[in-house]
Amino acid sequence: MYRVYVGNLDRAVTEESLRTVFADKGIFVSNILVKSGYGFVDCPDQSTFDQTIDQLNGYNLNGSVLQVEPSTISKRRRSNKIQIRNLPQHITKSDVEQLVASFGTIQCCNRVSTSVENSVTVVYESSEQAQKAVDQLDNYDFEGSILRVEIANSRGTWMKDDAQSNRAGNPESNYLLRMLIPSCFIGAIIGKKGETIRQITADSGGVRIDVHGKEQVDFTEKIVSATGKPEAVTIACREILKVMQQQSLKNSLGEVMLKILAEDRFCGRVIGKEGMVIKKIREDTDTKIIVSNAQEVASLFPDRIITIRGSVDGLSKAEEAISKILRESFDKEAEQGMLHSSNSGTMQSSVFWSRMKPPGYMTVPSYPYLPKSRSAADVSTSMPAFYYITVPSSAVGVLIGKAGSNIKQIMRKSGAFVSIEPKKTSEANPHAERSVTIKGNSDSAWKASYFIFETMRLEGFAGNDDVRLRTFMKIPKLVAGRVIGKNGKNARDIEHMTGAIVRVTEDSRALEDEAMVEIFGNFMATQSAISRIRRIVNQVGQQTRSDSAKHQGQVAAVTAVSLA
Repeated sequence: MYRVYVGNLDRAVTEESLRTVFADKGIFVSNILVKSGYGFVDCPDQSTFDQTIDQLNGYNLNGSVLQVEPSTISKRRRSNKIQIRNLPQHITKSDVEQLVASFGTIQCCNRVSTSVENSVTVVYESSEQAQKAVDQLDNYDFEGSILRVEIANSRGTWMKDDAQSNRAGNPESNYLLRMLIPSCFIGAIIGKKGETIRQITADSGGVRIDVHGKEQVDFTEKIVSATGKPEAVTIACREILKVMQQQSLKNSLGEVMLKILAEDRFCGRVIGKEGMVIKKIREDTDTKIIVSNAQEVASLFPDRIITIRGSVDGLSKAEEAISKILRESFDKEAEQGMLHSSNSGTMQSSVFWSRMKPPGYMTVPSYPYLPKSRSAADVSTSMPAFYYITVPSSAVGVLIGKAGSNIKQIMRKSGAFVSIEPKKTSEANPHAERSVTIKGNSDSAWKASYFIFETMRLEGFAGNDDVRLRTFMKIPKLVAGRVIGKNGKNARDIEHMTGAIVRVTEDSRALEDEAMVEIFGNFMATQSAISRIRRIVNQVGQQTRSDSAKHQGQVAAVTAVSLA
């Protein structure tokens, strides 16, 4: 089977009308799938494949010049297995089978559930049936949840679908824009059954848009990310702002503003010497721009919030100017070799480590860059750290490497001690998990965690989605109540500010005077949550020492009076 991608389709084009165009050209194809603004066509042989591209690339259809090119997925990556993620928790296996049955013959359907995620894997009779299911169900609104559906290969690595592969282009040129959007606008941005978000993706030329933390209904703001070519991301951002503006006018929601999350160490370049850069952006775009200070958003380490106020056109122009500075800042730092700098050992040359690039704006998904030093707002880098990260058993071999080469490199590069729980001989569950133990100071543990998340990403364990793992950290039991807060308020605040899921849980690894905190999320969210929790531990410890010193002083004063 030879598949071509047909881009820049007019909205009025249907499968029937597109098939007629092929027939008029004397080209006879099998399957035709038309989406919003693009489509895919399956050709029976190489000759038809070449003829399709030669005759229809650049063809004017309904006033639109078609973009016809080979689909980038190769035959060896085709699979009859899919994964469906982000399913509502109450959905049963029979509900899922009913949902997917219309796309082909199901060979098996297996549910994979944890305390924080609900997903299934479905195996179809053919790869064509699996692809059809992906095309129809990805971004589908299923009982209030936007489904994430992807092709899986034989070892369970989740692959990007044809549309994303063609639209995204070279990932090295992609830019990630992260925005804080009020929750009242999220439904309008997604649209009925995901229609609006798909339309924005099509209008922007394939920008991927993700809404993070949709399941957290009590959040006042949610992180919305847009990933793609820089100019396309600006278009997507503008379309999102237009949707927000329309929703605001319709429901009297007040002023629409844009909040951009940016790395703390790059914000100085956005502001410029004596504020000259940000002043020029304000004047050029007729907007008001405020950059939060590090103390205001310390829990979001290493991010700060750039708030922009003005017209939709002004907000869009300001975003474009600010994003340009952020991209150039990253490029300059990368050229200077500052990424992956470390005081603990030298990186040896190997295929594994040459692929271990710190992802920034240029990768999908994205985590924070690996910094040269931690923010002053964060806790002391010498503070001891002890974490457990739960990973799929299937990932252990990659983490260890041949003769332990990879795990040794992780320890050498991070300066932390890393060990992996031995395999249980009686374990037959294909979805079993193993625990990775990390010991060190907060800085070395941060780096070791980064390498583990990044290894998982590079090996495709999350496909085109963020790698999300469960991390456990020990805290003094007397602090557990402060982490939770009254009626769970503090834990919800941490979740709101970081995007991670946080809970205090029973765990046999915690000693009698300890409690265990479970954190689920991608690397950025997890580390931000850990930073905030450690800050609470610090505050309680300082308060306890202060109270103790005060009490001792009072006792000494009473003793002195008695002696007198």
